[in-house]
Amino acid sequence: MTRTRLLNATIESLVTVGYARTTTIEVGERAGLSRGAQLHHYPNKADLLVAAVEHLADERMRKLQKELGPLLKRSAGDPLTPIFDVLWSSYTGPLFWAALELAVAARTDPELKEKFSVLEKRTLGRILSAMKDLTGSGSEEATMVLELTLFVMNGMAIERILDPDDARRKQLLERWKEHVRTVVTASAKSARRPGARPRRAATR
Repeated sequence: MTRTRLLNATIESLVTVGYARTTTIEVGERAGLSRGAQLHHYPNKADLLVAAVEHLADERMRKLQKELGPLLKRSAGDPLTPIFDVLWSSYTGPLFWAALELAVAARTDPELKEKFSVLEKRTLGRILSAMKDLTGSGSEEATMVLELTLFVMNGMAIERILDPDDARRKQLLERWKEHVRTVVTASAKSARRPGARPRRAATR
């Protein structure tokens, strides 16, 4: 499908050459399409990038659901380690770098910012919901530490731009994971008590 080829080529371009060098010509060449075919679907860069934001959000969620899905079927075991592994992989892969390029561009582009903000909140909300289901926790404190985990990983991933050595980051993530484990374990135990009604924080 022509639109999909163009949007995949846009993501590839964002990852490979960055936002500034991602032009309609660059994308058309990467997609192997004529200039006319490309312009027929997306007449300018703004239209192309707004569409790419939604496509990127769908791709990120599809990849995470594929990797988190098997975890949801497990009835026993510690879910935090595989959750952390899957999430960290998603924050260090090409789809994250494409999203980062768009996030920076959105700072000064109102139309792109509006679209990106809505879809990013939706994506993070769905990830948070899956994390809560996997850990069996629902208290306000547990929800907050799970949400903070996403922000911690996001910040660490950005820091990788200047320092690609993950050794220290892995140590920090291990320490943070143990803190999260303490909170969500207490939350899950509380939720299993007869008559317990844990207070739930508002989700995105």
